[in-house]
Amino acid sequence: MRRLSLFRRIDRLWLAAFAAGISWSGAHAQTSTPTAQFQYSAITGSNSVINATRVPVTDSSGKVSYWDVTINFTVSADGVPSTASGSLQPSKALKVSSFQPGTYKLSTDPNFAVVLSGPGIGVAGTTVWSISSAGDLCGAPSSSEWWTGPIVDNPLATRITTAKISSKDYSYGSVGTNGNCWPFYNQRDLIGASQVAGTLTISDFTDIGGNDHSVPQAQVTLVLQP
Repeated sequence: MRRLSLFRRIDRLWLAAFAAGISWSGAHAQTSTPTAQFQYSAITGSNSVINATRVPVTDSSGKVSYWDVTINFTVSADGVPSTASGSLQPSKALKVSSFQPGTYKLSTDPNFAVVLSGPGIGVAGTTVWSISSAGDLCGAPSSSEWWTGPIVDNPLATRITTAKISSKDYSYGSVGTNGNCWPFYNQRDLIGASQVAGTLTISDFTDIGGNDHSVPQAQVTLVLQP
């Protein structure tokens, strides 16, 4: 019963927070009930903080706006969480890019292939793209992700600037797992991705010793498959 009561309490707190957000957006009940749809947002958590990014909120006229929400919790001595503070602000516009989802291969090696997926929702209006090996085909790197938008908004901004990288020609990210076919693209390597039409280029800014550089140390160019 205590657990159920706690969940109901948290539900009420969430609803109250978003009811306030709807009020701040200037919506007034006229023809329908304003709603917030958490299921379409990107929800993350760390320690006692919950973040909901780009929560769609529909006002009484049917207009949809997007909000970023942060709720901070505290925990009492007997282990009961409660809201301590929170913030709500309009989401930044998503930064579009030229990346195209699909399967990519090297024109010279049909066994080298990756699948590009996206866009996902990142921080500060960025979009996230990810690649992974295409089935049993050999891909390098096997999995990676990168973020569109300015370097300052990139989760790896500190690492990028420390390496003295300033080029706006790439969207930057890192390798999750490395492939087995190539000696470069190791786990955690700093990468930059760019695309022109159906050609995707992934550059590795980290050398084999794990040191980041301001210019690519290796790169691979792949072609979108029909």
